Amino acid sequence: MKSIQAVAKLTDLTVPTLRYYDRLGLLPNLIRNQNGYRQFSDRDVSDVNLVKCFREVGVPIKQIKKIVVSTDLNQETVEQRLKVLKEQQATLRMQRRQIDISLLALQVKTARYEAVLTDPNRVDHGETELVQYFVKYARPDQQQHVTKRLTALFEQTKPAILKDTYTELKDCFQPEYLAEAQAAFALLTGLQY
Repeated sequence: MKSIQAVAKLTDLTVPTLRYYDRLGLLPNLIRNQNGYRQFSDRDVSDVNLVKCFREVGVPIKQIKKIVVSTDLNQETVEQRLKVLKEQQATLRMQRRQIDISLLALQVKTARYEAVLTDPNRVDHGETELVQYFVKYARPDQQQHVTKRLTALFEQTKPAILKDTYTELKDCFQPEYLAEAQAAFALLTGLQY
């Protein structure tokens, strides 16, 4: 049996966090000794690590509680855990898409400001970053076409007409990345250059 301080060191969690998890019922098998101190078995440490893993990927405590109520790995609990993890994967993918689009906007603005500092007469809208971003979401057989089309577009005009270009190029993108491409085109269309 391990003390709460020992488990805190083992798991890189704080003692108050472990107490909090216990109060919420996330450590259902945890026992206390005759003095009322929490005593962690190897199974309890495993439960702490499971809760920590779920929290690190953003699984809400309410969902974790449903999972840890039954610590036996039978088909029902495995299916329940798998469902929660798949839902969280989808949530994280959506958040990553939003972050990627925000990073793209920052890259474009950074390229523009760096161009102004280098040469005030130079026109640069982060074209290289834009082309690279969209090409990574294009179907492999369409990547060259997307590169040529966007490069030609940027040689002619500002990216303000990207909205029309999305309509033209949408069939070039992999279906699973169509939402990312559309959102990036919409964001870039609204950027002030």
